[in-house]
Amino acid sequence: MYNYCMGLFDRKFKKNAIEVTFVQVLVALSFFVLVGSIAHVFPKDDVGIYGNFRGFVQVLFVLYTMAFDLALARYLGTYSNNKKATKEIFSTVVVLFLISSVVSSLILLTIGDFVSKRFFKGDFSIFLATMFSLFSLGIYKIVYTFFQGKREIRKANMVQFASYFLGNIIISILVLTGVVTSINTIAFLLGFALFLQVIVLFRIMKNNFVFSFRFKEVCVFAIPRSLSVFLSGIALSSSILLATYFYSYNVAADFTITSRVLRIIDIVTYAFNMIFMPLIAEKVEEGNLKVISDSLSPFQDIVVLSGIVGSFLVFYLAKVLILSWLPERFLPSVFILQLMAPSVFFYFYFVMFRSIIHSLEVRPIQTYIEITGVFVLFLCFFVLFKLKLSAAITISMSVNAYFFSKALYSFLFLKKRLNLQTRKCLWGVNALIILLLGAFSLKCPIFSFFVFVISEGAIVFRYYTPILKSIINKKGA
Repeated sequence: MYNYCMGLFDRKFKKNAIEVTFVQVLVALSFFVLVGSIAHVFPKDDVGIYGNFRGFVQVLFVLYTMAFDLALARYLGTYSNNKKATKEIFSTVVVLFLISSVVSSLILLTIGDFVSKRFFKGDFSIFLATMFSLFSLGIYKIVYTFFQGKREIRKANMVQFASYFLGNIIISILVLTGVVTSINTIAFLLGFALFLQVIVLFRIMKNNFVFSFRFKEVCVFAIPRSLSVFLSGIALSSSILLATYFYSYNVAADFTITSRVLRIIDIVTYAFNMIFMPLIAEKVEEGNLKVISDSLSPFQDIVVLSGIVGSFLVFYLAKVLILSWLPERFLPSVFILQLMAPSVFFYFYFVMFRSIIHSLEVRPIQTYIEITGVFVLFLCFFVLFKLKLSAAITISMSVNAYFFSKALYSFLFLKKRLNLQTRKCLWGVNALIILLLGAFSLKCPIFSFFVFVISEGAIVFRYYTPILKSIINKKGA
């Protein structure tokens, strides 16, 4: 039986979570609008090139930030009552970002020709746009995580809304009206939308930049975690990049679409990550692990339920999720999305606890998780590739294995570190029900969905009502 003490989930937490989630949903929708506009206007191969551009930004941005943004978020929470220390942390992160940006740009220029020829059909301007976007993303990350660490959630929301939602919508309009006619222009505009945050950065620096630094403290925390961020970027972009390198731009286009659907999980759950990281760091600094454990045990239960339900819905609604906003030539994406439906559960579990794990330990646990996940990913890919299975099966199953290994590692770590209470029997039975309903839905979709609603409703009513009531009724400042 749980101790339904949800000490972390006070009124302020819930208010912030709702506001951030709302913005995250808008941002997710704007990405769908942008990708949809590109898919309707440009050839399918160009969609694959756009996917490669997004993939390289995701993989390489850590070379510019070196995970200094994670250090900023954590230590602003740790030193929330020490203004001098927070200014020193911020100043250190800015200086280190500028140094890493110059060094990384010089290094990337040496591989520009290879990347352009292999992933951008020889268009070097897209590679330059990638570099510009990497630098701009670093600026955005510093501004965003500064407000995150200070727990000034509304300001962080405004930064994200302006950079992503407005940027994506404006670029989509320019694409659909024929003003923008090339992928390289889209890439530069996406970078420019992020670069505009340099105005906010200068305003923050005016009041917070000091010539006193904490290089050792920031680097000891951040640099080991930069490997984690780098490996995560490789893995999350692997479906697109592997499809391009080993198959074709056409296949890469299909994985660009499915990866965008899966990225909704990361975008929406970031609401909890950005609030949790400084909050957990603050509780750890106070030595208050009991309130963390008591709160996260039932929270984990809800995460597991939500992930299982989400996997079924993605599998069941795959055709609607793809063809409701894309032309018929993207029909192969439906099958790929169904194959990757288990990743919804594994990915969701991992990202909901990612920042919590960052904050619990000075040791780079996430780096160990990523090393394990990436090893499993590429091992599965090359085994299945040697078996000459289709691109859809080979890449999708490899991605499933990657997310499964990360979720399992995270679960085992949290169980050991916090001794979280679990209801594994209930989780297993529910997962089996969903698995059977998913298979049955291929023949009798309407009946399967009806049984799904009834069974999940009964499980929620019987086992999850006390948890939900505890969260809803929790009072706080």
